[in-house]
Amino acid sequence: MVQLGFYLLSLASLLMLWTIFRHAEQSKRFAKWYFVFCLGWLIYLVIIQKLGLLENFDLPPRMPLLIVIPIVLFIVWVTSNRSFRTLLSQTPLHLPIFLQSFRIAVELLIYGAYLKGVFPKTATFEGINYDILVGISAPIVGVLVLLGKIDKKAVLIWNIAALLILSLTVYSF
Repeated sequence: MVQLGFYLLSLASLLMLWTIFRHAEQSKRFAKWYFVFCLGWLIYLVIIQKLGLLENFDLPPRMPLLIVIPIVLFIVWVTSNRSFRTLLSQTPLHLPIFLQSFRIAVELLIYGAYLKGVFPKTATFEGINYDILVGISAPIVGVLVLLGKIDKKAVLIWNIAALLILSLTVYSF
């Protein structure tokens, strides 16, 4: 059941980003390359999993080399792209904030994986992972932005806090 949850969450993530892409003038181009990348990334992950590369805990560490570094490099490349900045400027501010509520599902799946013995307790909200608080607060912050009750500075502070909490979550693994 937990595995199905992760598959559904992956699908939901694709759909969430599609909602952002459809607001941009160049949405078809972004959507096309986004889905090509996602498909390629999923194929890559399946291949390295089937080859058993992530089951080897010897040095050098496989997870950072094969997953973390490539995805970080991709994110840096995409976010440094002028077209991506244009896409972000055309996206209503409240939309990505509302989308952060997906973190609730992520944390529940992580907890389910912990109960199955896959993840350590420290990676859950019973441990040192407080990312679920960001997910719970996202709809509230989104509504406040939509109603004009908080400004961009408050949203920036909320985002920085969310990133710090996410860093703690990554550390907990």
